[in-house]
Amino acid sequence: MSLVIAGQVTGSLVFDTLGLLGLTARELIFPRTLGAALVVAGILLLNFGDRLHFRQSLSPPLWVGLRAVSSGSAPGPAVFR
Repeated sequence: MSLVIAGQVTGSLVFDTLGLLGLTARELIFPRTLGAALVVAGILLLNFGDRLHFRQSLSPPLWVGLRAVSSGSAPGPAVFR
């Protein structure tokens, strides 16, 4: 279903830019293109993100550090204690 939405977003840019189906042609500007690209990228990540294989880093995930800071167990300057 979400791939249909990605197709609709892409199609709307094409239809608006070319003025198809009697629509008034609109200029393809950067904010519209960026917005559509972000929507399509998000949809692709939702559908196929589990197939991506990222190189694992040696550092712990960000949420581990955030949890330690929020619980007060992380070492830090005395200002934050």
